[in-house]
Amino acid sequence: MKKRGQIELSFVFIMAIIIGLIAIAFGYIYIPRLLDSSEDIALAKWEQNFNDKVSEMFFLDTGSTDFFKVSLPKRITHVCIRSGEVTDFPSFIDARDRSMLRADLSKNVIFIPSDSFKSNTFFLVENLNGSTSFVCIPNNQDIILESKGTYVEGGSRYSS
Repeated sequence: MKKRGQIELSFVFIMAIIIGLIAIAFGYIYIPRLLDSSEDIALAKWEQNFNDKVSEMFFLDTGSTDFFKVSLPKRITHVCIRSGEVTDFPSFIDARDRSMLRADLSKNVIFIPSDSFKSNTFFLVENLNGSTSFVCIPNNQDIILESKGTYVEGGSRYSS
């Protein structure tokens, strides 16, 4: 009676364990990267959709209003719209974000906190101004867009 079958069975069993460990390690390393990529894609898609909505509103009659949902990854707490230089910031904006906002006046839409993603969280939307010099809309709320003829005003029905 030879016991060859037992040796082959243990070899197959050991190979299955090794392959399983490799699959777990691969998942542990690459799944967080895929999740980060999907959130970056969600930001880019939201930015494009917001740009399109503001462009659409720009060509509507003066006084036309519509809402745009702020639905972003959980790491983003607010979307802020600014019009020109800002001196008075809401308390939830930290010192790092304040200095960045003062340094770059060319962008008018900002995701707060700005360091929540590797990709750029400041961007420019043509023909958009805030209802005040700096208005912030919480994530999962609506931005009120109103056509003013020469620009589109973005505001919030919520206090920031």
